[in-house]
Amino acid sequence: MLRSLSTSARAARRAGLPPKLAAAHDRRPPPQVYASDTVVDRKSRFLGHAASVASLGDVAAVVDLLLADKRIARATHPAIYAYRIGTESGSDDGGEAQAGSRLLALLEQHRVDNAVVVVTRWYGGSQLGADRFRRINEAGRDAMKAAGLGTVGVPPCDR
Repeated sequence: MLRSLSTSARAARRAGLPPKLAAAHDRRPPPQVYASDTVVDRKSRFLGHAASVASLGDVAAVVDLLLADKRIARATHPAIYAYRIGTESGSDDGGEAQAGSRLLALLEQHRVDNAVVVVTRWYGGSQLGADRFRRINEAGRDAMKAAGLGTVGVPPCDR
């Protein structure tokens, strides 16, 4: 289970957060984080987490909280994430080229605002090619649905 930890800027830098998020780190407790079911494809595992956030400090706190989990910290790609807060948005690939920008596009597609989505990947030994992006988006979408964010899981209007 995820545990809380010190949310100091120094701890954020140690956790490998980008400087912009590490500087925004504040001392409030992290927001409620919701998890997806694990998505498995050719032995690679993907796990999504999502949370409503109000500031970059909240984004940093969520990423920091997830990286404090030893199982997540040992993953091949522990924190592929994207966030949108008002007009500000950003993403991090977590070592998986182009994955963060695709998560950001997912947030925009579902009109999700004031949220962060984090996906963790454990490499299973087989190259997935473009399927890895489908699995990353699937885990992110499932986490957003679990958190009740945006239009995920809402049928389109018939107008």
